[in-house]
Amino acid sequence: MAPSLFILTLVALALAGLAVLMWMALLVYRILDNRRRDRREKLSDEWLTLLLPVLEGEVELSTLPKPRGREEMETVLGLLRELADRFRGQYREDLVSILDHIGAEEYGLRLLGRHRPEPKLRGCALLAWSGPSSRADERLLKMLSDSHHHVRLEAAHALARRNPEGITVETVITPLRGTPALNSDRTRDIVRLLAPGKGHELGNLLAISRNSRERVLLLDGIAKAGDLTQADVVAWQLADRDSKVRAGAVSTLEKLSDPHHIQNVAGLVSDPSNKVRLAVAKYAAAMMGELTALAMLEQLASDPDFDVQRTAVYGLADWGGPSWDNLARTAPRDSLLLSLLKEASSVKNRYLDLYELPTV
Repeated sequence: MAPSLFILTLVALALAGLAVLMWMALLVYRILDNRRRDRREKLSDEWLTLLLPVLEGEVELSTLPKPRGREEMETVLGLLRELADRFRGQYREDLVSILDHIGAEEYGLRLLGRHRPEPKLRGCALLAWSGPSSRADERLLKMLSDSHHHVRLEAAHALARRNPEGITVETVITPLRGTPALNSDRTRDIVRLLAPGKGHELGNLLAISRNSRERVLLLDGIAKAGDLTQADVVAWQLADRDSKVRAGAVSTLEKLSDPHHIQNVAGLVSDPSNKVRLAVAKYAAAMMGELTALAMLEQLASDPDFDVQRTAVYGLADWGGPSWDNLARTAPRDSLLLSLLKEASSVKNRYLDLYELPTV
C-alpha cells in the first residue's frame, strides 16, 4: 500500500472512530436526559397529589414531607411556581406556609452563597416569597452590594416584596443608580411596592434627584402612594427639561386629583412632546367642573396628534354642555374630527346634532 493511501486510511478510520464516539456520547446524554426528565415528571406528579389536598385544606400542612435532595427541591419549587401562576395569588398565604415548611428559605440562603449570578438570582426570587425572617432580610441587604447589577436588582425586588420594618426606598434605589437596572420595569415595580405610606420620603428624594429616569420612577411612586401633600414638589417637575419627567408629573397630579396646580399644567397645552400633551388631556378630562380644564380640552380637541385629540374629544363628551355643542357646531371640515365626534357621542351617549356639522 502506498504511504499516501495508508495515511488517508488512518485519517478516515480516526474520523470514523471520532464520529462513533460522538454518537455514543450523544446517545448516553439523551438516555440520561430522558431518565432525568422521567424522574422529574414522576416527582412532580407525586408532589402534586400531596400539595393539592394541603392547599384545599383537606390535609394538615404538618403531614407534608420535606424534599430530599436538590433535584427534588427544585422540582417542588417549580411546581409551586406553576400553581402560583395558574391560580393568580389565590393560595398565596398557603404557598408561603408550604415554602416555610419544606425549608425553602434555607435553600434560598444557600443559593445566595454561590459564586455565579444565576443561583443568586434564583435565591433572591425564592426568598421574595418566603415568610418573615430577619436572617433572610439581612442576607438580601448584603446582596444589594453584589458586583452584578442583575443580582442587586433581584435582591431589591425581594426586599420590596417582603417589605421588612425599616426598609426605605433610598436603601433599594441607591445600589441601582448608574446601572441599566434603573431603566427596567422591575425597578418601577420595586418603587410601587414600597410606595404606600412613604410619600414623604419619595417627595424628598424627588426634590434632590438629578437623574431623569429616577425622577420618573419617584413620580410614579408618589402617585401610587396617593399622597396629596407632595403635590407641590410634583408640580416643580412640570418645568423639567425631560419630556418624560413633565409627562410623569402631569400624570401624577391627575392621579392625585390635584386641582391646585391646574394653571401650571395648562402651560403645557402646547408642549412639543405628544406624550406630555396626552397627559395634559387626561388631566383636564379628570378635572370635572374646572373652567380652565374645559378651555384646555377645547384647545386640545384640534391637536395634530390623534391620541391627544381623541382624549380631548372624549373629555368634552363627558362634560357635555356648551363646549360640546360648540365643538359640534364649529367643527372644521375635518373627516377625522367628525369621526371622533360620532364615536364619542355613541360611546358616551351624548347627543350630537349632526345636521349642524359641515358636509365632508
